[in-house]
Amino acid sequence: PSNHKYDAADYKQIDPAFGSNEDFVRLCAEAAKRGIRVIPDTSLNHVGSDSPYFNRFNNFPAGGAFDGGKINPASPYAKWFKFKPEETDPNKQFQGWAGVADLPELDKNDPSWRAYAYRDPDSVTNYWLDRGAAGWRMDVVPWVPDDFWREWRQAVKAKNADALTVAETWFDASKYLLGDMFDSTMNYIFRNAVLDYAAGKPAREAYANLELLREAYPPQALHALMNLLSTHDQARALHHFGYHDDGDAKALKLAKQRLRLAVFFQMTYPGSPTIYYGDEVGLGGGDDPFNRAPYPWADEGGQPDEALLADFKRLTQLRHDLPVLRRGSLSAPLHADKHVVVLARQLGTTWAITATNNSAVAQTVSVVVPFESGRLRDALGGDGIVVHNHRIKLTVPPLFGRVLVTP
Repeated sequence: PSNHKYDAADYKQIDPAFGSNEDFVRLCAEAAKRGIRVIPDTSLNHVGSDSPYFNRFNNFPAGGAFDGGKINPASPYAKWFKFKPEETDPNKQFQGWAGVADLPELDKNDPSWRAYAYRDPDSVTNYWLDRGAAGWRMDVVPWVPDDFWREWRQAVKAKNADALTVAETWFDASKYLLGDMFDSTMNYIFRNAVLDYAAGKPAREAYANLELLREAYPPQALHALMNLLSTHDQARALHHFGYHDDGDAKALKLAKQRLRLAVFFQMTYPGSPTIYYGDEVGLGGGDDPFNRAPYPWADEGGQPDEALLADFKRLTQLRHDLPVLRRGSLSAPLHADKHVVVLARQLGTTWAITATNNSAVAQTVSVVVPFESGRLRDALGGDGIVVHNHRIKLTVPPLFGRVLVTP
């Protein structure tokens, strides 16, 4: 019933507001024809109080674990939840996740819940993989025991070895990325570092957190991280950059320039760049629920920024055109000062030098590169640069960047 939908009513039925189960099957099939994979997202940590499993409001047939606000020990779902019968207040008679009564927390150690979640042939996990899902994104991963995820991963990969598993973590996710739990995670460390950098934080300070990831994560995971800038749980990038939907044209212009810099960094860095719908056309919004505003469709009276969209397309195309930006190795930065970060990427015999500048004025730096001589082409159409004795001198435009590649 909520806007966020993590209060699941029925794990095996699409929310009627979104369509039907048949629509999901058709969506996955049509998306696959276009090279798009659909990955559903759910929580196996908590469920909705208004669900057949809990049935607090008697909106479902009798048999829920908390029918009509009363503990029902005879329910087949009774062991899924942690009840406190000694309490007299119904709101305190069960454990809500993070204290939220609308989200009864599931007992992840209960065998019957694990069976329903992933062990049974028609478990929630298998049910949607059988209907075309290409993997799973899992909510609040740190609140669920590690052995749960290890078993769950085995179930996912047994059903579809290519299915992608993505965790929601906000901090160092090293332990989840060792090959026995998740393939990837929502990279909030990346988000925080890049948004702070694009907003003006000294480059060497902001980049230190990205170095932490490069050193701590297996390379396979580093290249699969869900590198995001905006999400459904945080204020949007434009809000972070100082535009607060107040009509301030000057603030909006600067925020969009900073967003372009952040996207440039995102598209030239290892991982899986993730665009939160609407960012590409300048959709703003502060903390939840304002970060979940509808897309500004022009035929519905919205005003999508077509110039910003063109910039997004240009930068995503750049990544697609240069395999070295997608799959190239990454070493420690070649240069990091107050404003400029210079990185080297290598794929086979191809090198790419990427440079970003968070200053409002152009910056010129001299950098030692890993090859002795040659000429570098500017992938965005600018002038090339000659390498002499392992050194280059390059000027980086304000609030943007450059990509220089070997022939």
